[in-house]
Amino acid sequence: MANSRVNISSCLQSLNCLRLLEELQVTMRSSPLKGGRRHFKPKVSIGRWTILALFTLSMVFLYLMVGDGWRAVGENSDTGSEVTLPGEQEGFGPISTWIQSNDQEGLSPTPAVSQSGDQEQFSPTPIVSQFGDQEGSFVVVPTPTASIENSSISQTDSSAAPSVEAISPTLRSSDKCDGRRVYIYELAAEFNELILRNCTGVEAWYSMCDDIINQGFGVPLQIPESDPMASILQPPSAWFRTDQFTIEITFHERLKIHPCRTTNTEEASLFYIPFYHGIDLIKNLYNTDFVARDRLTLLFIKWLRSQKPWQRYQGKRHVLVLGRIVWDFIRDYSKDKTWGSSLLTHPELTNVTKLLIERDIWKDDTLGVPYPTSFHPSSESDLRAWQRTVRTFKRHKFVSLAGATRDNKLTGLIRDAVFEQCANSSRCHSIACNDGWCKRNPQVIVQMGLESVFCLQPPGDSPTRKGIFDSLQTGCIPVVFNRQQAALQYLSHLPGNHSDYSVIVSEEDVCDHNYDIMNHLSRIPLAEVARMQANVVNLIPRLLYRNTKLTGDYTSMDAIDVAMGSLLTSFDAEKPIAGASS
Repeated sequence: MANSRVNISSCLQSLNCLRLLEELQVTMRSSPLKGGRRHFKPKVSIGRWTILALFTLSMVFLYLMVGDGWRAVGENSDTGSEVTLPGEQEGFGPISTWIQSNDQEGLSPTPAVSQSGDQEQFSPTPIVSQFGDQEGSFVVVPTPTASIENSSISQTDSSAAPSVEAISPTLRSSDKCDGRRVYIYELAAEFNELILRNCTGVEAWYSMCDDIINQGFGVPLQIPESDPMASILQPPSAWFRTDQFTIEITFHERLKIHPCRTTNTEEASLFYIPFYHGIDLIKNLYNTDFVARDRLTLLFIKWLRSQKPWQRYQGKRHVLVLGRIVWDFIRDYSKDKTWGSSLLTHPELTNVTKLLIERDIWKDDTLGVPYPTSFHPSSESDLRAWQRTVRTFKRHKFVSLAGATRDNKLTGLIRDAVFEQCANSSRCHSIACNDGWCKRNPQVIVQMGLESVFCLQPPGDSPTRKGIFDSLQTGCIPVVFNRQQAALQYLSHLPGNHSDYSVIVSEEDVCDHNYDIMNHLSRIPLAEVARMQANVVNLIPRLLYRNTKLTGDYTSMDAIDVAMGSLLTSFDAEKPIAGASS
């Protein structure tokens, strides 16, 4: 036995290891043991059985815990930082969207969704189970060095996006107004209702009768069953052919049923003025008779001056929603006879807060609100189902662009350059939106956004663009070309750091130096792409306008809730006006 012990260490290095160990076992069995010669058969004591049982139970417990942990990682992990929204202490958690960039066509099937309206955090569902399963496909990996097209070119500004705090879905609180009440002025019918009734015969434009129905959402979107998008855009009752200039109606209809509405001006913290001037301007924008164009404006100013709350607060705490860009309302009344309205040039509106789809970034009395999209859910479950669709959809287009070129030289240069680069790149897919085709068929824009990782959004006739919100609604990361397009516009609805939800490519570099947009996007690390995709999906609830006619519980804040909450908070922080309480 001694010899066997000596040889144990050497046997581990030799080819005869197995034979020596067998000899050791035979020697052990034949050695004299306490109680005489017998085969080696140790007894297992109760203590050993207890230890063995405890060890087994511990291993089972550890397996279950580790298994749950890995499953949780697979369901809830995210590769990037999270976003803090303006004025919030909490917000949306990250939602990773795993991407492909191959050129296969077709739509992914509608993912199974829960009908529950409960708040939830979404988990990433990998489209590709393993890197390289398909040629040209990609999965998001948590490494700062991975890039979309394995480019050897160093990363630019996108990889340097700062980390930000986590946020979760912001909820409405309808049971508590905290003393903050909303008052709606009762205007004469000619300032709103009659404008809607006279929807036909719009000079130089089109009939807007279809656009103003259903709370300003327009006609329901009807898609043939043969269209693959019919099974994606669910439920059908949540989808409309919405015009971009109708939020005046939408705000008014929602505020009529606001839980904190009051009919007592002494209780009010906010005074809403339902003047549909933006819709009226559609009819008169090109009216060569500028006196007729300004008729309602002058009547409105006269009426406003006579209102006691306006006098008491000197126009402060008053809110006017205008469903067009700010530049349509600043024509000089006494000199300019060509374009737009003179409404915002009147001193009576200096202290009135104006909500517009494009604000004047140099003035604090304007607040940008999102352009309306086609999706208007009527329940929390409809909203969550759409977020799951956006999160899990297979994105096989790298970059997409929808729109038309412009003759406007102020914005036409960058648009032309972007369209030219897209046309010359095999990685860019484009849709021509001429003669209102995309407006009549919004499902085409929705499909493009769902299939694409990045959506190019060059400026239109002005810096902002409805397409930015169309792309955000579908989880497509918008690519913009200056900070005036989004970052400086929608201060209450979008995060302060534009890199949390978008990519900015320098307009000057593209126009003056032919800077390659596609190469810029291809150098963004996959982990950064996943982070932005996660944030975009989480932003969806606060960027849309929900249906006023609810079919179920709705707890998330939509664009109107966010805007009103921001205004009420801002008004609370204002210094008291002398004599306002009298």
